[in-house]
Order: sequence, then C-alpha cells, then structure tokens
Amino acid sequence: MTLLWTPHSPTSLLAQQMRRDIRAHRREGPDGHFFVYKHLDQLWAADCHALLTHTDDPVWQHWARHREHGWIPVGAYPEREMAVASAEAHEWECDTIRTHCESKNSAIAVAETLRAIGMVTKHEEISSE
Repeated sequence: MTLLWTPHSPTSLLAQQMRRDIRAHRREGPDGHFFVYKHLDQLWAADCHALLTHTDDPVWQHWARHREHGWIPVGAYPEREMAVASAEAHEWECDTIRTHCESKNSAIAVAETLRAIGMVTKHEEISSE
C-alpha cells in the first residue's frame, strides 16, 4: 500500500489531538522514545498513521490511530524512509467515517476539519430518490 503523506505543523490540530490522546492513555513512545509536544520538529500524516521527529530526539517515530485504543506507538527508526515503510506495511484497517451533510458547504467544512487532523476525505453525492 502506498500512502499519501501530508506535512503538519508541530502546533497543528493533529499534534494537539495526539498529545491529548497519548496523555490520556499515559502511553510511552515507541522503543523508549517519547512523544513530547513542545519538542516536535516534524509531523507527517497519512490515513491513520503519523510519523514524527523531535528537535532533541531525531529518530522517526511511527504512531498509528486504532479505532478503539487511540494513538498507539508502532516503532522508532533512524530514517524517515524506514518509518514510511513501517506505516505502509501496517496491518490493521483505518477507521472509515461516513457523514451525511445537508449542503455542499457543510460537506466542505466537515472535510476540512477531518483533513486538519490527518484524515483523507472523499466526497460522494447520493441522490435523494
């Protein structure tokens, strides 16, 4: 599987959501490396996967969002390409969310919100017949 990776700011909505979820579950990062919001350097997301590195810990961490358990640490790698390979070989399916919108404008707003937290969106029109 080839994932489409999108860069996110270290202060983005995705980074904030990850921080809340990881803190709530008191999770340690992969292989003894931690997720430290104030030291985030780079954050990339695709589907339910996030790759990140910190200013004080340059390894690439791979995290995956599980539908029931939130953000789960998968591994830490010395190079981004290795983290990408880990994400592309990952086995569980990402969440699929379908939402009904009454107007095109509300569909656009929902899609923008979901993309802001690293999700991929697809617009599908359904006839009212």
